[in-house]
Amino acid sequence: LDRARKSIMIVGCGSSKLSKILYDLGHRRITNVDIDEGIIEDMKRKYEEEAPEMSWVTCDITKAKESLEEDESFDLILDKGTLDALLCADGVTDGYMEILRLLRVGGVFSVISFRPAELIAQFLRVPELPVEVEIKTLETGSSTRKASMFLLRKISALPWVDRDEVRSYQNDVIKRWYQEETPLLTAERVMMIKEGFSSTGKEKLDLEACYQILFLPEERSSYGYNFEHFLEDLKDFRGDESKEGMNAEEALEFLKEMQ
Repeated sequence: LDRARKSIMIVGCGSSKLSKILYDLGHRRITNVDIDEGIIEDMKRKYEEEAPEMSWVTCDITKAKESLEEDESFDLILDKGTLDALLCADGVTDGYMEILRLLRVGGVFSVISFRPAELIAQFLRVPELPVEVEIKTLETGSSTRKASMFLLRKISALPWVDRDEVRSYQNDVIKRWYQEETPLLTAERVMMIKEGFSSTGKEKLDLEACYQILFLPEERSSYGYNFEHFLEDLKDFRGDESKEGMNAEEALEFLKEMQ
């Protein structure tokens, strides 16, 4: 397909200039989606004159059917960071299946991820689904922050599949990775967390301080696990909306439960 006819969706577009760059290269059928309505409205106003043919849609990709009803609408779907942010969230399988629904046969879902390449490859390669996945290593200029690009091609129409079976497979992939292959709660990490708490001289720390001690910089930035995600997980862990601080023992139990 020529550039003007190729249909592209950018997931979690935020305030990125990517869609404008593609527009200037001759692509016209570009749909930008983001869960943040304010960002979508701001970007729509910013580019309404420079790129009038682009579309802007407020959309939760895990519930995309509510905003993007037509199946097989896009030749190319681009994502940089949304899958990383959703990976350990309840809706990640729904987001994945919605992307496959929206992708045309022969179309490509291009994902840039800072998560371990082996994990993302296993997550994307669901045995019951007609997909092929190619992996490319990206240069980031950092020895610690590694990125990969995954090109998932939809090779035929989606068969009927029980979404709960897909969810079970993907949850098992994530669980096995973080509990067996690269456990979150190693002996070294336990020691680091205990030292972090004891160095403050306080029995309990406020939740912002706990968040900073519990999660490494790359987990907070590269993986997109922000403070709000932490509060959501803590709510599930505690079974209530308490904002009370944590001691080291509860913090370690929280991480153990998250694995």
